[in-house]
Amino acid sequence: GGAAEAVVDGVTGLVVDRPGEAPAVAEALARLLDAPSERRSEMGATGRARAVESFSYDVLAGELGAALAAWEAERRG
Repeated sequence: GGAAEAVVDGVTGLVVDRPGEAPAVAEALARLLDAPSERRSEMGATGRARAVESFSYDVLAGELGAALAAWEAERRG
């Protein structure tokens, strides 16, 4: 669901532990550049599929609707 981790390191992208530090970001970019193009394409496709599955408008709207319905039901008692 939407609460799931957005990026799975090495599967849907690369997680940078210190994203505010240029050397850490440069290291991740270097890892991508060193990876075969097929691997980069696979990671991109997997990341996109995960984003659509977990974070699309329809999914988020459904989760919001369910949360609002539960809140309203609780409020009514």
